[in-house]
Amino acid sequence: MRRLFDFKCTDGHVTEQFVDDETYESICKLCGNPATRIISPVRSMLDPISGNFPKATEKWVKNRTQRMKIENKAMDNHGSDAAWDVSK
Repeated sequence: MRRLFDFKCTDGHVTEQFVDDETYESICKLCGNPATRIISPVRSMLDPISGNFPKATEKWVKNRTQRMKIENKAMDNHGSDAAWDVSK
């Protein structure tokens, strides 16, 4: 089965290559030096909107509520003298 793997060459270039599972060495696409397959960290992010991850959803709601309060306060003060009063 072919999969996408990261390879790192002797010059430090990291490239992705679509190779067979059994392939552990390749040639760097950038410099032509030998490259070995490396294990790369998985980059993932929980989707807070779906509701499948309750803690992520709660954090999203809390952050959004705080941002909305700040934006609403700025809109309420927009154009008033209170917005320009730096003594408060």
